[in-house]
Amino acid sequence: MQDLEFTVFAREPEANESLQALIGLAAQRKNVNVHLDLQPWSGGWPRMVSVALYRSGPDISEIGSTWIGDFVRMDALQPFTPQEIQRLGGGDKFLPSCWDVAVSPQKDGPAGVPWSIPWSADTRCICYRRDLLRKAGVDEAQAFGDAEQLDETLRRLKKAGVEAPLSLPTLRSRLTIHFVASWLWKAGGDFVEKGFREVSFDRPEALQAMGQYFSLGQYLPENNRFIDEPTANNLFLQGQAALVFGGHWILQAAQAIPSLKANLGVAPMPGVPFVGGTHLVVWKHSAKKSQVMQVIEFLVRDDAALSIFPGFGLPSWLSGLEKHPLAADPNYQVLSRMLKTGRAFPSGQLWGLVENRLVDSFPLIWKEVLSQENPDIDTILHNYLDPVARRLNLTMQG
Repeated sequence: MQDLEFTVFAREPEANESLQALIGLAAQRKNVNVHLDLQPWSGGWPRMVSVALYRSGPDISEIGSTWIGDFVRMDALQPFTPQEIQRLGGGDKFLPSCWDVAVSPQKDGPAGVPWSIPWSADTRCICYRRDLLRKAGVDEAQAFGDAEQLDETLRRLKKAGVEAPLSLPTLRSRLTIHFVASWLWKAGGDFVEKGFREVSFDRPEALQAMGQYFSLGQYLPENNRFIDEPTANNLFLQGQAALVFGGHWILQAAQAIPSLKANLGVAPMPGVPFVGGTHLVVWKHSAKKSQVMQVIEFLVRDDAALSIFPGFGLPSWLSGLEKHPLAADPNYQVLSRMLKTGRAFPSGQLWGLVENRLVDSFPLIWKEVLSQENPDIDTILHNYLDPVARRLNLTMQG
């Protein structure tokens, strides 16, 4: 019996236990011994870089979708053959946005070659309390169709005396770039030019879209404006905020709160939905790809989806998404539609650097915006993002 090492990002204890049980079942049926290594998200990137550099460690890993390109350029991954993809059900099995990332053309490798297998999928949404919308006289069917309707909904909530019309993280959070993307893409903007020749988040249409997003600061709670992800979520879950920008984890948490479960509504973000998630990769140093493929085949089956999702997000393959019991839930149906129509970040050259620089800049922008009574958001955006754009362009063109 072959031994395999499999690194996965840790989730909640119950979800981790479900995966342990599923991996145990896979080991029995496929005659492989899988050592599951649960690691925190916070240390995932440096650890995976170490694996890539030193050609030692796990055989198979779960990684963030935007990391793929970096590891391809490091020559750290094994590509998947057409025959292996067919064994999984073909590329058409997966959500288009997820599969496009897996086969995204790479500067240093052949275009169209799959370097990863989509596993979990995720998107960002607006979660809202129906009773507070009714209190403000807002028709939820007309509340979130575009950025202007969202702004009007928040204005009416504030006028109706809701102390926190909106909750979202304003301290450093990768979620912020996920949220901003919907405004940016809707306006016809983007973060980088195709081919990664230069950034484009400093263009007028992009800055205008980001200005719309940061103007939402006026609807955050007066006494709780500089907050992280857990605090933003808890303000909503505890009934202190009418809306929160989030994802599937809000729907899961609501299941344990009877007063919220029946009162929860979900709407798409205004604009183009962001789609993220995680992929499975086989490291180049592994000599056990045939055994790894048996495990991957098991993990992207519909019955596997029943075991581990939504604890691990949502399935990245269409049948797993459509046959899951959650498919009957109207709120999850909203997420499903977003996953099918949304857009992922590129996995190409230097995207990780671009993303990190923006993630570092956004909390500084929030600090300026929220510290002033009448902030000049356009000037603030230029002050912070223009220097970042110049430095990134020098790197890309160097």
